[in-house]
Amino acid sequence: LLCSLLLGFGLDAYIAVGKVSKDTHTWVLTLSSPVTFWETVTGQRTALTDSRVSFYSTISCAFTISQFYANVQPDDRVANVLYDFGNPRHWKAVDSELLKGVAQWNYPLPLLAGAEIEVEEIERRVKKRVEEHRMNVLLVKTVFDEGLECVLMPALANYEMERLCGVTFGNEEFKDAIAKVIPQGHTFKAFPVQTQSVDEERILGRVLGSEVGKDIVETVGDEVRFAVRAKAVVYPENVVTVWTIVAVRYREVS
Repeated sequence: LLCSLLLGFGLDAYIAVGKVSKDTHTWVLTLSSPVTFWETVTGQRTALTDSRVSFYSTISCAFTISQFYANVQPDDRVANVLYDFGNPRHWKAVDSELLKGVAQWNYPLPLLAGAEIEVEEIERRVKKRVEEHRMNVLLVKTVFDEGLECVLMPALANYEMERLCGVTFGNEEFKDAIAKVIPQGHTFKAFPVQTQSVDEERILGRVLGSEVGKDIVETVGDEVRFAVRAKAVVYPENVVTVWTIVAVRYREVS
């Protein structure tokens, strides 16, 4: 989940397998400058240049859902390894076509029928209600920004993880990703809500029930663009938690 979150932020992230002392350990690494290790439970990140990286002993492989690299360097201690995955002298890559044949892990819990499609439908209905509200209150049309919507998705996964585990990941990376899609001189605002309902009236009601959310939906300015993303997390007994985020970017009218 953490690796997927960081990939969503645009980082070159991999699941790493190695050892801490003599015990097998799994963590996430990002090929940033410098290479950074992330603990999946605590969210602590450690740069390869940090003395605390000595916590990790060795690394044997790194992978994503579509890539797998085995470490073939004679010295596999993390501090001495070269993290140039494209170099076949240091990392043995598994053919991506072979990885496609690996059986995918199936979610073991009962899922709501059509849960994947339902999220898209939630977004469509909430967008429609935002459009209707702005037309009724402000008499203005509403334009949505697909690029901004793509960046918001990892944040939704982060909200549920924080609710369940009390830890949060990638705040700085999220800010960087937002900065890349917000034009210079524009203001960005976002408001997330959690519901146990997929009903768009309840979702927008939660948004409008907050001063911050209402201010976002009723934003007036120049080049106003909105974004709506939703994520449904399904638990046993078909209990569903829905996270919805409504965001806006705009330039203030002087």
